[in-house]
Amino acid sequence: MHHFRRYDCKVLLALFPKEDWEVLHINYTNSLAFLPALIVRKWRSRKPIKPEEEQPRSEYRIPSRWLNGLLKWIFVTTSMWRIPMPFGVSLLLVVRRKEEAEAANPYSSVVQGVNVGS
Repeated sequence: MHHFRRYDCKVLLALFPKEDWEVLHINYTNSLAFLPALIVRKWRSRKPIKPEEEQPRSEYRIPSRWLNGLLKWIFVTTSMWRIPMPFGVSLLLVVRRKEEAEAANPYSSVVQGVNVGS
């Protein structure tokens, strides 16, 4: 995909104005892979590869079945944590258009109260 832009929470949230979007979840993910990914990226940047020597990146190869299952469990599980992570390899943002939120709950703009008992 050759997309090299790096986002932080503030920059990514700025792309979704609060007037139009409801933020359901935002968090860094793959925090456990941050240090290994940083080391590999730094090493690659110091060792330029000639175009004729270039090989597919290791991230594009599927690892063995057991390792793939383990990594999938780790990354999917940690991406669903509600614990705010201060860093990570990826950033996950889940938003919903405000119109869709209001359509799903027509009473969202009405203050609701329930009087239980007297």
